[in-house]
Amino acid sequence: FVAPIHRMIEFSRRVKQGGLSERVVSSPREGELSALAADLNAMAEALETRDAALAQRGRELGESLAKLRSTQEELLRSTRMASVGEMAGRTAHEVLNPMTGIHCRITKMMKYEGSAMEPNVDTLREIAGAWRAAFQDGGIDGLMRSLAESPAGGPPLVQEDLENLEGIAAYLSGSHHERSADLQFLIRESDRVVHIVDGMRSLTRQT
Repeated sequence: FVAPIHRMIEFSRRVKQGGLSERVVSSPREGELSALAADLNAMAEALETRDAALAQRGRELGESLAKLRSTQEELLRSTRMASVGEMAGRTAHEVLNPMTGIHCRITKMMKYEGSAMEPNVDTLREIAGAWRAAFQDGGIDGLMRSLAESPAGGPPLVQEDLENLEGIAAYLSGSHHERSADLQFLIRESDRVVHIVDGMRSLTRQT
């Protein structure tokens, strides 16, 4: 009478430790204890089935969690890309303003130097060439005679040359001041571009 009870007690301990696949062995001769053993086996089977279902549910939840994390990471990447795109657009706009000013100023400088400097350089070459030719032909006396000449009854050539030289000197003086202002503008706007780009790099490092 006691042996089947001990089997059931041992069975209960194994089930408690997780042995849900365990079953109690009994025989019909044990009467009500046999029925109790059958109930215990049914209980263990139900627990095993429920445990398997819970394990399957746990795996499904794990897969769902992995998908959720993947979706979250993708969303974060998309958000970062959108933020980078917005920041790049703003930076491009901020950089475009000083760069437009720099381009316009350089274009003006090139146009000014081409249209105003070249005639002055040509005049200098003409004066120097005439003086050299006169000096080579007659030395200093020949140069002085050439400068004293009055073409077409006008003022002496030396007066015309001096006026041209003074005009070129005045132009170069004014051009020097204007070019200095242009260079200061270019440096200032270039520094502005560097400041904008450094600010964007600093923001990128922080995030």
